[in-house]
Amino acid sequence: MLDSPDNTNSIEIDQSTVRELHDLCTRLYDQVISEKELKRFNDLLDSRRSARSFYLRYVSLHSMLLTSAGKQERIEAEALSRHVAVSAQTDQPEFPVFLARKQGSGVAADRFESRKSASFLWLAIVASLLVAITAVVWTVRSSHQIDSVAKNKHDSPSLRKEGLAEQTTPVARLSYVSPAIHWQGDMTIEQGSAVSSGSRLCLTEGDIELTYSSGSKLLLIGPADFHVDATGGKLCRGGLVAAITEGGHGFTVNTPNGKVVDLGTEFGVVVDDFGVSEVSVFQGKVEAFPQGSGSKQEKYELTKGRGLQWDQDKLVPLDSDLRRFASSVLDRSRQGTQSPGQEALVDRFRKSRLDPERWKSLGDVVPSDSGLQMLGSAAGNSRPYLIAANQLDPAQGSITITCDFRFSDLDPGDKPSFAILTRSEDQRGSAPEPWANTLASCVRSSFGFVADSGDDLLQTGVKLESDRELSGVSWSSFLKPMPDTPYRVVMRDDGVNVSFTVSLRDDSSTARTVTCRSLFRGMANYIALEGSSTGTTLIEHVEISQDRSTSPLTSYADFSSLILDGGEQRRLELQLLAELAPADATLVLRDDFASRDLDMNSWSSLGDVVVSSGGLQIGLPNAASHIDTWKPRPYLLTRKPLDPTAGTLTILGKITFSENFLAGYGASFAVMTRADNQLGRGPGWENSVLRRGVRANFWPAAWDTEHGLEIHEKPDVNTIRLLATQGFPVDPQTRSYLFRVIDDGDSIIMTVYDPSRTDTSETIASLASSSLREGFIGFESSWGSPVMLDDVRVYQSPRSAQNVSTTDDE
Repeated sequence: MLDSPDNTNSIEIDQSTVRELHDLCTRLYDQVISEKELKRFNDLLDSRRSARSFYLRYVSLHSMLLTSAGKQERIEAEALSRHVAVSAQTDQPEFPVFLARKQGSGVAADRFESRKSASFLWLAIVASLLVAITAVVWTVRSSHQIDSVAKNKHDSPSLRKEGLAEQTTPVARLSYVSPAIHWQGDMTIEQGSAVSSGSRLCLTEGDIELTYSSGSKLLLIGPADFHVDATGGKLCRGGLVAAITEGGHGFTVNTPNGKVVDLGTEFGVVVDDFGVSEVSVFQGKVEAFPQGSGSKQEKYELTKGRGLQWDQDKLVPLDSDLRRFASSVLDRSRQGTQSPGQEALVDRFRKSRLDPERWKSLGDVVPSDSGLQMLGSAAGNSRPYLIAANQLDPAQGSITITCDFRFSDLDPGDKPSFAILTRSEDQRGSAPEPWANTLASCVRSSFGFVADSGDDLLQTGVKLESDRELSGVSWSSFLKPMPDTPYRVVMRDDGVNVSFTVSLRDDSSTARTVTCRSLFRGMANYIALEGSSTGTTLIEHVEISQDRSTSPLTSYADFSSLILDGGEQRRLELQLLAELAPADATLVLRDDFASRDLDMNSWSSLGDVVVSSGGLQIGLPNAASHIDTWKPRPYLLTRKPLDPTAGTLTILGKITFSENFLAGYGASFAVMTRADNQLGRGPGWENSVLRRGVRANFWPAAWDTEHGLEIHEKPDVNTIRLLATQGFPVDPQTRSYLFRVIDDGDSIIMTVYDPSRTDTSETIASLASSSLREGFIGFESSWGSPVMLDDVRVYQSPRSAQNVSTTDDE
């Protein structure tokens, strides 16, 4: 090929141009490249040989990944092959100039138009070979129906609307779609849509809830691939949690290697990227039918608290844990912020030796003034390791590892790499090359040269046993590792979901991420950093943190509210409610108001009380947004009376005020114990509340008069006494609060918490008349400003076990 007049073909491209070329290649293959970017792309290819070499390498890698996944379009490959082969045989050949794909075009020939340019003869020849090889590989691979984990729009099956249009009988409806939803392919399904048998639901991110015609509910947690049928469906990949009604008895979830049949229960199922299935039972029982696990037993009956994991080789009994299903939801909501329950290990390695209380090593690992040097071997066949001294089990809380590093002292031909390992052993394994010196078992995420591909990739995978090779399932291309270039890697592992992100330390826009889902429970739980087997890997900064804060998730209602009501904030609310519950008490009544109708076996009402949007609305608004405290107040009442002298009552819940809660006289919310179930009488506002009882009241509009919290006593139909008052620092932007009321028959204590400000709570307490004993529990709103009530729990414990004092929680 002739050099251009300015001889730019001989100029090597710098790092910034490499990044630009990589982005242009990616945008071209993603079909989102603009005309201006296309012109710049073709100019670079015209003017620089090194740019053309970079592009050919990118094409080769891209074709390798597509064909290995069995997703390359054969007709497109053949069309390209014919086009380039014909062009290469002409005296003045026509060669491709890359254009944006036209909307609705049929074949890949639409991606380029012809132009005459002798400078592209090399491209025609090489492209012809590449495409021909691609077509052959596609033919061979597709005949074996190889399944692959989908990672982007090119190597993933598109979301098929199987049954959504063609089927006429819906079996479920989409009752919830998370705001962060990302459907696979170009299809979207709106919340409220009917879903028919045969529909395929593929999510790359987010969560959805299906409500079946039986009333059974299923939460699908992305990334996931689920095929719907009338009595359940098939989970090909991902996670789900289901709550099955009596009418849904026999609900069945199939997996690629077995099935789970409901016997009246709440349960969860996960299918990971390595052919492992797992079921956990939270309520009731299920029957599990694992296939190919090596077990002679065909069926396993599992009850509350039990689980089972299996693959083609083995079967492992487990304890169920709903938190494993929630961790990915919580990680999305935290958005990189550190929660109060996190513990961190941070090191910059500027000391003369490693701290043995924090670290140990395998291979040549040496602290220096500039960081920790991890030295490869002269023969390039041994990987150095830095290993955290203490084990961290990701099943006990999501782990995040952040590391800044660079490669140095590289010789020509070196292919450096760097990896982070979790769920790892601390000794080398015995697998054959190229994994002979990798730690014995682990989840491994790497950046750099991948031994079995010959290219520079990001990769995630699992090494299950000492003598087995790594099973990789997720790949992404990245810039070729460069010497003395600072990189930043972030790995997250919650015990199921793994993500690995690499970027230039000083340019986050270069970030690329790979993910996988692995149910592998490590032989040990060390965290290790793996240096390159050649040259030097310089570690400049490491931070390891684990979120050990727990969520009190025990039911589908807990889990669904965590997803439907706001992630991390919801987790904190549930955690606080669990902490406020008395340890020795009996749970008498609990209601999250998730059903369509109020449970009339547990409740009665006075006035306007309706189930709405996953909570209970007490009261109705009016067009003028006027609040009238003299009009009869609406009440939710327990169906059965309770006597606090027989056992101390603890009442917990969450309330959300309406937007007008501070208008005029202001809205209020009260809990009445030892109460009647009829309204009172009298010349004043006492006629608007129940005839008798002890009333603990939260009145936000009175925050500046020391009446934000009040305790009243109503001993008879037309008398009301104010016993105590207390101020409360109300934030006008906060409408949701948690509350606790304790009544032991002598004293009343009310505490109100602002969950958005964890240090904000106030408590009021007072003695109350002993003449008031058994009665109903009433939840009260005010006329003209409804209150949403949720998460109600009523406990009763032995009177002697509850030491009530006015200083509690102050």
